[in-house]
Amino acid sequence: MYYDLVESGKRIKALRKEHGLTQEQLAEQLGVAANTIARIETGNRGISIDLAIELVVRFDTTLDYIFLGRE
Repeated sequence: MYYDLVESGKRIKALRKEHGLTQEQLAEQLGVAANTIARIETGNRGISIDLAIELVVRFDTTLDYIFLGRE
């Protein structure tokens, strides 16, 4: 198993949509640029552990799910 940027980005996008947020809204909540969220969701950019933890807390999920897809 490894950290697949594209698959991780798809999971983040799905979580964002499940919570009814636009990329711009999530970016504002996380304190990053909207294009950063877009690049993460398409797998063109990885995420820092700090940002991953923010997503875990915000979306009530786990690091295992964000990075590896394990529920």
